Amino acid sequence: MTRSSLRRALRLEHLLLDNCLSHRLAAAAGAVEDSVRFHPLRELLQANASDEEWIAELERRGGSEAGWAVITADLRIHTRPHLRQLWESARITTFFCTAKWVAVPLPVQAVRFLTLVPKMIQEFEGTRPGTAFTVSTAGKLRRL
Repeated sequence: MTRSSLRRALRLEHLLLDNCLSHRLAAAAGAVEDSVRFHPLRELLQANASDEEWIAELERRGGSEAGWAVITADLRIHTRPHLRQLWESARITTFFCTAKWVAVPLPVQAVRFLTLVPKMIQEFEGTRPGTAFTVSTAGKLRRL
C-alpha cells in the first residue's frame, strides 16, 4: 500500500481526551457521534499518567495508523524537545486546544467540542499520521 493510499484509508476510530479536558466531554460526544469512540485518559491509564505514558500507550495500540488521535490543552508536547521527539516518533495526530479552552465553562466547552468533532474527523482522515492542529474556542482548526 502506498503512502497516499494509506492516507486515504485512515479513519478516525478513537479519540483520547487528555486530562486537560473533562472526562464528561467524552461521554457527551459518544452520545452524539457514534462513528468514533471517545476515551478519557483515565479509561486507558491511571488518571495521573504522564505524557510519556499515554504517548507510549497510543503508539503500542498502533497510533494514528490504527485510528487513534488525541485532543489536549497541553501544548508542552509540541514545544518540549523530549516530548516532541516521542510524539513525532509515535505519529499520533493531535488536536491542541488553545489556552482559552480551560477558561470556558464546561457546558459551553461541550457545545463547542461537539461542533468540532466532524471537522476533526475530516482533518484526521485527510492528513498524514502525526499531524498537529490547534483548536480555537471559535471552532477553527489550524495545522501547526
